[in-house]
Amino acid sequence: MSAFDIIADTVRKSEVFKRHKTPLEKKVLAAMLCLAGLSYRKTAQLLRGISYMTVQRAFTALRDGLPKPERKYRECIAIDETKLIGEELIVWAAWDLESKEVLAFRCSFTRSFLDAELFLKDVLQYCMNRPLFLVEKGPWYPYALKNLGLRFEEPYQKVVTEYSSQV
Repeated sequence: MSAFDIIADTVRKSEVFKRHKTPLEKKVLAAMLCLAGLSYRKTAQLLRGISYMTVQRAFTALRDGLPKPERKYRECIAIDETKLIGEELIVWAAWDLESKEVLAFRCSFTRSFLDAELFLKDVLQYCMNRPLFLVEKGPWYPYALKNLGLRFEEPYQKVVTEYSSQV
């Protein structure tokens, strides 16, 4: 299960979108592109078959409709990133392995230690402690995690497979 699938599943369960004329995955992708900095019109042009007003409504619904995770003690957090739209968009997701709660997601057009560090700082807002992070073998993770003084293990494919079978 990819980072994008985890986010789409969270959105589906939270019933953020009230109308279902446009497929949920397309609306989530549209909102993610806006989060990455694209305008509503550029996003609509890129996705084709979706109006800029639909993009705007999807972005607003996703931004305002998802519940904010509670700040609490966490044991272990998994992080994954997925390439979408060819190799142009990177979707990052982090979830608590115990509660299966998505803590944060982010979009970027690059994958670097700086992107990883910014994302990790977003995730840490919802942690009262410094949990163990499970990450892939991406070369951007070790530097970012060490720079923030975080414990981590790699690779985490077994854990993600177990998560996917429980969802």
